[in-house]
Amino acid sequence: MDHFNASMKNTLLMCVHREPNTWYRLLPYVLFVYREIRVVGNGFSQFESAWEWPVRGQLSIVND
Repeated sequence: MDHFNASMKNTLLMCVHREPNTWYRLLPYVLFVYREIRVVGNGFSQFESAWEWPVRGQLSIVND
């Protein structure tokens, strides 16, 4: 969990530095990507845990 929090903090800081006046508009996209990533402990993403199927987001498409 600490790694997740550090990664989220760094990502949000990067968004604030790139878009200081409108960083909050990027927040839904940042959260979507983090919910798409599989958790090492259980092997499921937050989407898979909630909806029981994987989501095909931008990160999945880029990796394919």
